[in-house]
Amino acid sequence: MPDTLMTQAVREAYASAPSGIMLWHCLTLSHSAWAGTLDITQDTAEHVLTDEVQRSATYLPIAFAFTLPEISESSVSEILVEIDAVPRDVAALLDLAVSATGVITLQYRAWLSNDASAPAYGPLSLSVTAASASLDKVSLRASAANVANLAFPNLDYTPSKFPGLVA
Repeated sequence: MPDTLMTQAVREAYASAPSGIMLWHCLTLSHSAWAGTLDITQDTAEHVLTDEVQRSATYLPIAFAFTLPEISESSVSEILVEIDAVPRDVAALLDLAVSATGVITLQYRAWLSNDASAPAYGPLSLSVTAASASLDKVSLRASAANVANLAFPNLDYTPSKFPGLVA
Protein backbone atom coordinates (compact mmCIF):
# COMPACT_ATOMS: atom_id res chain seq x y z
CA MET A 1 0.00 0.00 0.00
CA PRO A 2 1.57 3.34 -1.00
CA ASP A 3 2.37 5.92 1.69
CA THR A 4 0.05 8.83 0.95
CA LEU A 5 1.63 11.01 3.67
CA MET A 6 4.95 11.40 1.88
CA THR A 7 5.31 14.09 -0.73
CA GLN A 8 6.70 13.30 -4.15
CA ALA A 9 9.95 15.13 -3.29
CA VAL A 10 10.49 13.04 -0.15
CA ARG A 11 9.76 9.83 -2.09
CA GLU A 12 12.37 10.81 -4.71
CA ALA A 13 14.93 11.68 -2.01
CA TYR A 14 14.45 8.34 -0.24
CA ALA A 15 14.53 6.43 -3.54
CA SER A 16 17.80 8.06 -4.63
CA ALA A 17 19.54 7.81 -1.22
CA PRO A 18 22.34 5.28 -0.85
CA SER A 19 21.22 2.03 0.76
CA GLY A 20 22.21 1.37 4.33
CA ILE A 21 22.34 5.05 5.32
CA MET A 22 19.73 6.12 7.84
CA LEU A 23 18.40 9.58 8.63
CA TRP A 24 18.46 10.31 12.37
CA HIS A 25 15.82 12.88 13.37
CA CYS A 26 16.95 14.65 16.55
CA LEU A 27 15.58 17.29 18.91
CA THR A 28 17.43 19.47 21.38
CA LEU A 29 15.32 21.09 24.09
CA SER A 30 16.78 23.80 26.31
CA HIS A 31 15.54 26.07 29.08
CA SER A 32 17.27 28.58 31.35
CA ALA A 33 16.25 26.59 34.45
CA TRP A 34 18.01 23.43 33.24
CA ALA A 35 21.67 22.63 33.86
CA GLY A 36 22.10 21.40 30.28
CA THR A 37 20.06 20.40 27.28
CA LEU A 38 17.75 17.48 26.59
CA ASP A 39 18.93 15.76 23.41
CA ILE A 40 16.72 13.02 21.95
CA THR A 41 16.70 10.97 18.77
CA GLN A 42 14.02 8.93 17.03
CA ASP A 43 16.47 6.09 16.56
CA THR A 44 16.50 3.03 18.82
CA ALA A 45 20.10 3.55 20.01
CA GLU A 46 22.08 6.33 21.68
CA HIS A 47 24.26 8.42 19.39
CA VAL A 48 27.05 10.88 20.14
CA LEU A 49 26.62 13.57 17.50
CA THR A 50 28.42 16.84 16.78
CA ASP A 51 26.36 19.87 15.83
CA GLU A 52 27.18 22.83 13.59
CA VAL A 53 29.08 24.66 16.37
CA GLN A 54 31.18 21.56 17.17
CA ARG A 55 29.25 20.73 20.39
CA SER A 56 29.14 16.98 20.96
CA ALA A 57 26.10 15.59 22.75
CA THR A 58 24.67 12.18 23.51
CA TYR A 59 21.21 11.87 21.95
CA LEU A 60 18.95 9.55 23.93
CA PRO A 61 16.61 7.15 22.13
CA ILE A 62 13.15 8.43 23.06
CA ALA A 63 10.25 7.87 20.67
CA PHE A 64 8.73 11.02 19.27
CA ALA A 65 6.64 12.03 16.31
CA PHE A 66 6.65 15.44 14.70
CA THR A 67 5.07 17.40 11.93
CA LEU A 68 7.32 19.92 10.22
CA PRO A 69 5.88 23.39 9.67
CA GLU A 70 3.87 24.20 6.59
CA ILE A 71 5.63 26.75 4.43
CA SER A 72 3.20 29.37 3.23
CA GLU A 73 2.72 33.12 3.27
CA SER A 74 -0.43 32.99 5.36
CA SER A 75 0.57 30.61 8.16
CA VAL A 76 2.95 30.79 11.09
CA SER A 77 5.74 28.20 10.97
CA GLU A 78 4.66 25.77 13.66
CA ILE A 79 5.86 22.29 14.54
CA LEU A 80 3.95 19.77 16.63
CA VAL A 81 6.03 17.27 18.63
CA GLU A 82 4.62 14.31 20.55
CA ILE A 83 7.06 12.49 22.85
CA ASP A 84 5.87 8.99 23.79
CA ALA A 85 6.67 7.05 26.99
CA VAL A 86 8.45 9.97 28.62
CA PRO A 87 11.07 8.83 31.15
CA ARG A 88 10.74 10.24 34.69
CA ASP A 89 13.89 12.36 34.48
CA VAL A 90 12.64 13.99 31.27
CA ALA A 91 9.23 14.60 32.84
CA ALA A 92 10.97 16.23 35.82
CA LEU A 93 12.83 18.60 33.48
CA LEU A 94 9.62 19.57 31.71
CA ASP A 95 7.87 20.14 35.06
CA LEU A 96 10.75 22.40 36.12
CA ALA A 97 10.45 24.40 32.90
CA VAL A 98 6.70 24.87 33.37
CA SER A 99 7.13 26.16 36.93
CA ALA A 100 9.99 28.54 36.04
CA THR A 101 9.92 31.63 33.87
CA GLY A 102 11.46 31.53 30.44
CA VAL A 103 10.85 29.79 27.16
CA ILE A 104 11.70 26.25 26.15
CA THR A 105 13.74 26.36 22.96
CA LEU A 106 13.40 23.45 20.55
CA GLN A 107 15.93 22.75 17.82
CA TYR A 108 15.38 20.14 15.12
CA ARG A 109 18.35 18.64 13.31
CA ALA A 110 18.85 15.56 11.14
CA TRP A 111 22.06 13.59 10.76
CA LEU A 112 22.97 10.92 8.25
CA SER A 113 24.12 7.69 9.87
CA ASN A 114 27.41 7.76 7.94
CA ASP A 115 28.41 11.24 9.20
CA ALA A 116 28.04 12.16 12.88
CA SER A 117 30.39 15.16 12.54
CA ALA A 118 27.75 17.66 11.38
CA PRO A 119 24.00 17.71 10.82
CA ALA A 120 22.74 17.08 7.30
CA TYR A 121 19.81 19.43 7.99
CA GLY A 122 19.24 22.14 10.52
CA PRO A 123 19.11 23.55 12.98
CA LEU A 124 15.54 24.70 12.82
CA SER A 125 15.18 26.76 16.02
CA LEU A 126 11.74 27.33 17.50
CA SER A 127 10.19 28.43 20.79
CA VAL A 128 7.66 26.22 22.54
CA THR A 129 4.36 28.09 22.67
CA ALA A 130 2.18 25.39 24.24
CA ALA A 131 2.70 22.13 26.08
CA SER A 132 0.41 19.44 27.41
CA ALA A 133 1.00 16.12 29.10
CA SER A 134 -0.97 12.94 29.61
CA LEU A 135 -0.03 9.67 31.27
CA ASP A 136 1.69 8.33 28.18
CA LYS A 137 2.93 11.31 26.16
CA VAL A 138 3.95 14.95 26.12
CA SER A 139 2.83 17.25 23.30
CA LEU A 140 4.73 20.41 22.41
CA ARG A 141 3.72 23.09 19.94
CA ALA A 142 6.55 25.37 18.86
CA SER A 143 6.82 28.20 16.37
CA ALA A 144 9.34 30.62 14.97
CA ALA A 145 9.07 34.32 15.55
CA ASN A 146 6.27 35.87 13.55
CA VAL A 147 8.24 38.38 11.49
CA ALA A 148 5.04 40.16 10.47
CA ASN A 149 4.64 41.38 14.07
CA LEU A 150 8.19 42.69 14.49
CA ALA A 151 8.72 46.44 14.52
CA PHE A 152 10.52 47.87 11.52
CA PRO A 153 12.75 49.68 11.83
CA ASN A 154 13.44 48.12 15.19
CA LEU A 155 15.53 51.02 16.51
CA ASP A 156 14.17 53.90 18.50
CA TYR A 157 15.49 57.05 16.85
CA THR A 158 16.01 59.29 19.86
CA PRO A 159 18.12 62.49 20.10
CA SER A 160 20.40 60.84 22.67
CA LYS A 161 21.23 57.94 20.33
CA PHE A 162 21.24 59.96 17.10
CA PRO A 163 22.18 63.59 17.92
CA GLY A 164 22.58 64.40 14.20
CA LEU A 165 18.82 64.21 13.79
CA VAL A 166 18.26 67.27 16.00
CA ALA A 167 18.50 70.63 14.26
